[in-house]
Amino acid sequence: MQRVILFSSAFRAILTGSGGLHARYSRCSRRENVCRTQLRKHSRDQPSDNTVHFRCFSLPHRTLISVSGQDTTSFLQGIITNDMALLEEDAVCVMYAHILSVQGRTLYDIILYSLKGNPDGFNGVLLECDSTVQDSIMQLLKVYKIRRKVNFSLCPSLSLWALLPQNKAAVLGQSKPDVTAADKVLVLEQDPRTELVGWRMITSCQNNPHEIISACREGNTEEYHRHRYEIGIKPLVLLLRIILTS
Repeated sequence: MQRVILFSSAFRAILTGSGGLHARYSRCSRRENVCRTQLRKHSRDQPSDNTVHFRCFSLPHRTLISVSGQDTTSFLQGIITNDMALLEEDAVCVMYAHILSVQGRTLYDIILYSLKGNPDGFNGVLLECDSTVQDSIMQLLKVYKIRRKVNFSLCPSLSLWALLPQNKAAVLGQSKPDVTAADKVLVLEQDPRTELVGWRMITSCQNNPHEIISACREGNTEEYHRHRYEIGIKPLVLLLRIILTS
């Protein structure tokens, strides 16, 4: 018992001594607290950058077909799986659909863009499809035409881009690209299939996306394909081939 008391007294002496462990520990603790407080204050003082940075991907594997004329709406209504009346609404400018065969079977998946009220002289609808089936779709449209007042033509002068925010949270937040040259944009709409695929932009082939979208850098198209496959967006053309050959 006496040894324990002596040890406790000695330990107290060390802690309370002017040059003891307690004094050093207290000074160290106070110093650390000051440092931590300064760091937290510094982080609050830093300006926040709310600019959403986008990656732009060229989509040469997709083709744009212009469908115009007095009977455009009624003509497309009879050969696709979606309701063309939706594109007549002011708030809807883009729509996903499938083209049907004469027997009513799904053939190709497409994206339709309404060009109502466009100041550049375009009218009607732009039909986006896979480049490998553009000739088949053009032929099918001609077969369905039958005395309808509607015209079809490929649009080689137009360029299609996919825009993806670099931050995933920005994708889910539906952040819209910051356009610096609106007169160079024919279409800028969120992909109708899922918000995870970002935005679709159609412009002239002569325009560079860096001149249109601020905080934008061009990405490799293969990177876009990997992202698309990871979230389960696969080409319907490929799926049909797998079904037919299996």
